[in-house]
Amino acid sequence: MSAGTLNLNIERGSIFAKTLVWKDADKNPISLAGKSARMQIRQRVDDIAYIAELTTGNSGIVLESGSVTGQIQLYIGAVETDTFDTDFAVYDLEIYENGNANNVIRLLQGQVIISEGVTR
Repeated sequence: MSAGTLNLNIERGSIFAKTLVWKDADKNPISLAGKSARMQIRQRVDDIAYIAELTTGNSGIVLESGSVTGQIQLYIGAVETDTFDTDFAVYDLEIYENGNANNVIRLLQGQVIISEGVTR
């Protein structure tokens, strides 16, 4: 399975919240039970340092709870987006089985456009 491409827009100094739904080829939601997720935003793919890291462990990513919805919620607070010092970045989002580092799916990848706010 190849990673899908989805470009993201983040407004500097504002919260970033996005809800995604992972579906199979028949458009049925995929269960996220027993799964975790991680995402990093970097200015360039080969940069060592990341601009932001979202995980299920740090509450930057929240996966479905209860019924099978395939829902993935991404969140970055306004204080953190205010520290972003670039206008362009890249990211990818990975889903993996808890306790199994060999079973990773790179679900999404893309560009991140970071826009400057006027009000300070």
